[in-house]
Amino acid sequence: MLTRGYFIGEIVDALSDVSGQVSTRGKLGLTDLNKYLEDFIKTTLNHLWSLTLRNLNEERSNFPGLDLGDETSGWAF
Repeated sequence: MLTRGYFIGEIVDALSDVSGQVSTRGKLGLTDLNKYLEDFIKTTLNHLWSLTLRNLNEERSNFPGLDLGDETSGWAF
């Protein structure tokens, strides 16, 4: 029987793998994965915390200092 701990471990391992890939690709100047992950994280945080985050890079390419923002709640990442 699979337990909650097993699933949490799988999620942590997968996020750790993605983190390493983003780091390595960033050093090579490849930011395609970063762009996809911004929208993935936006959707995930919106569902988890009932936010209305939007990708700030859509209105201005490489928005300085922030990637995601919710004007209503005042949260930004």
